[in-house]
Amino acid sequence: MNNTSLALGLEFRVDDALIAFYRLDNGQKLLLPRELQEQAQLDRERAMTAEELARLDRKRAVTAEESTRSAQQNAVELAAKLAAYEARFGKMEDQ
Repeated sequence: MNNTSLALGLEFRVDDALIAFYRLDNGQKLLLPRELQEQAQLDRERAMTAEELARLDRKRAVTAEESTRSAQQNAVELAAKLAAYEARFGKMEDQ
């Protein structure tokens, strides 16, 4: 029994109780409407996950920038305090 249609470019296979259609040129299964809906839902979920990961990455970058600015500000303040101390008491000697 020939399970192919050259005119349609398809191969027919029994898949459970249904006939599944496969493209002859690449072997890809043609999805049923239910399978297409499931695939579309998975694609939407993947896109939402990717968007959420991108949002979290942006938030992490902002937090890192704020942390860097804070550390730089602390360094400036400590340098100013050290300069004021040295102006008042002189340089500290290494022990």
